[in-house]
Amino acid sequence: MQGKGTGLLAVFRNVIDLIDEIGRTIQFLFLILRTAIKTPCRIHLIYEQIWAVSIQSLPTTAMAGFFVGAIMTVQFTMQIKEFGALAYLGALSTSGTIREIGPLLIAFMLSGKLGPTLLQSLAP
Repeated sequence: MQGKGTGLLAVFRNVIDLIDEIGRTIQFLFLILRTAIKTPCRIHLIYEQIWAVSIQSLPTTAMAGFFVGAIMTVQFTMQIKEFGALAYLGALSTSGTIREIGPLLIAFMLSGKLGPTLLQSLAP
């Protein structure tokens, strides 16, 4: 059995860790702000990055999302058919694909497609 002091000490450690994390986050934000102020901004480079991240990646991401949605629909059909709830298949597959798998799929697709491109633009 733990004493009251041990539990209280753990709470204080958690509070101190939280305050430390907040301080580090604020330092990081100030570093970003200082770098943004000191470094000149070339707006055409920002537009090029937006073009590469959004429009050029849309076909690849949409195609992968279509196939993942189709696979999930087939899986849902096999499971729902047993309960006679096929009327809910469309809503369930759409909800599962867009809400649950969609963000993860987009993150993987964009990191795989744009990671090397962005890294190449940073290389000398």
